[in-house]
Amino acid sequence: MDIAAFIAARLDEDEAIARHVVFNSKGRDRWEAGAVTYRDGYAFVAIHTPDGLEIAGAGLDGTGGVHGEVFATHIARHDPARVLAVVVAKRKLLEFAADYASEAEDHYGTGDGPVLPDTDNPVLRLLAAPYADHPDYDPAWAVE
Repeated sequence: MDIAAFIAARLDEDEAIARHVVFNSKGRDRWEAGAVTYRDGYAFVAIHTPDGLEIAGAGLDGTGGVHGEVFATHIARHDPARVLAVVVAKRKLLEFAADYASEAEDHYGTGDGPVLPDTDNPVLRLLAAPYADHPDYDPAWAVE
């Protein structure tokens, strides 16, 4: 698989997951972390959609830690709306990288001059970097 196809496939996966969550939350896509509540010696922070549906929670034991609130805030910040916006931006960067390669080829006239290979394109390598743990990721794409 080439690097551009790899990135496009990961973006498709990210979009599908975010859209599935939006669908399951009645079309609402902004989340927020709720107040800390205590139950059976554990503290929980619920993540709510605007229609009040609890979709996730983070808990911790009642020993005074605050990780539940921190985790819930992180989860809420990366709600489906944000994921979908990131996917759109990354797809634009993917298009930009392809246009850049075409312009480089045009610049050299015949098309057989030195053109930046996709695997050497820094934009593509950076877009692929967050998916380095994916089994189809090629370590040769790593950003140094």
